[in-house]
Amino acid sequence: MDIDPMQLIFRWLHVLTAIVMAGGTFFMFFVLHPAASALSDDERSRLRAGVIKRWKMVVHLGVLLLLVTGLYNYIVVLAPQHKKDGLYHGLMGLKMLLALGVFFIAEAMAGRSKLAEKMRQQTPRFLGIALSMVLVIVLISGFLKTRGPISKPAVGNEIVVPSSVVPVKAAAADKTEFDVILTSVTDGKKISVIKVVKDATGLGLKDSKDMVEGAPKTVKTAISEADAKKLKADIEAAGGQAEIK
Repeated sequence: MDIDPMQLIFRWLHVLTAIVMAGGTFFMFFVLHPAASALSDDERSRLRAGVIKRWKMVVHLGVLLLLVTGLYNYIVVLAPQHKKDGLYHGLMGLKMLLALGVFFIAEAMAGRSKLAEKMRQQTPRFLGIALSMVLVIVLISGFLKTRGPISKPAVGNEIVVPSSVVPVKAAAADKTEFDVILTSVTDGKKISVIKVVKDATGLGLKDSKDMVEGAPKTVKTAISEADAKKLKADIEAAGGQAEIK
């Protein structure tokens, strides 16, 4: 299967940066601050200044990387796979808002702004809030990853309505919408057909591969006759067999 190097690199950067940021926050909340409570006020001040001096660069770079890679992954990779999926986009919106909240707390804790001084005076409290947000983000991400994109039912699972119950007028009406069904793939032509399916549906490589390997499958539904004929021709030119219904 072909792998898009850019998508892979951005995914690696996003995951690794998230691990570093979440791990650092976890360490400070559960280890550093409890341990620092045994120090004198002067020692705590010096320790805090030293931590902030090093951690703030990690925070600034991490926030930038998460914003860039997160937007890229959503706009370029994920959004096309979840068209008209209201639940997915709603949860993604909530996830992004929570991430912005975590970024804000991280920047406030690592910065020197006077406006955030009251927040820094309650560092354990706000670190706990940030960790709670991170937990919800992880839960949402796990749910969306497991749920996957909504797919149309396979041809073999469609309910067949006896022709006798179809109204005569409806049967006689001119048809304006058509479905294109991938029926089979010629040996050795799978990769070419996967590319055609991926371009036509906007699905990722894995979902496109699953569709091709699971033929017969409905590739597109409710499209115009011209678009249906073009897609059928593209599939057949790539080495697959298709039909229009």
